[in-house]
Amino acid sequence: MKQLVLVTVITLASTANALTAGDLMNKRDIALTAFGVAHYYSYNCAGLTNRGKRIINDVYHKHGFNQMDTVKMKNTKEFRNGFEVAARYSCNGLRSALTDAGAGGMIR
Repeated sequence: MKQLVLVTVITLASTANALTAGDLMNKRDIALTAFGVAHYYSYNCAGLTNRGKRIINDVYHKHGFNQMDTVKMKNTKEFRNGFEVAARYSCNGLRSALTDAGAGGMIR
């Protein structure tokens, strides 16, 4: 259950009745964790929508991740946590958790 809570908290929520992506992504560690989830979903499931890609790109530049070595970023504890928690779900289960968290418009 803790992992489901983690996934829902870090999932780039974007609806009016949830945190905005901007609110959620103001914290660098949460952004890195969400990147881990987004990376897993992008490469193992259906991928992100154009809106999801745009938000990820905006946050990527906001926190200066574009100036960080990609391997170093992927080896951070936060990124790995997001990726590993996402990997525990089937694609349908992860899609359901992300949609329940309000990020349905960001994923395919």
